[in-house]
Amino acid sequence: MPARSSTKPRAALIDSSAYHALLDEDDENHATATAIVQGLLAARTRVFTTNFLVAESHALLPWGIWGVPWPAGS
Repeated sequence: MPARSSTKPRAALIDSSAYHALLDEDDENHATATAIVQGLLAARTRVFTTNFLVAESHALLPWGIWGVPWPAGS
């Protein structure tokens, strides 16, 4: 296999913690996550996620961003 001419990643997985940090301006990692994603996009790095991570984010975001109390017994 030939050596790659660049060290930039070809693709990056965006997980549920990244979605949370990107969407919640009060999250301690918001600025870092935003800078990382902007850098990936500027470098034309392909970003992707999975159906599972979308579902996980959908399930977890209300409790983190909107301050909805976690369900009793969980």
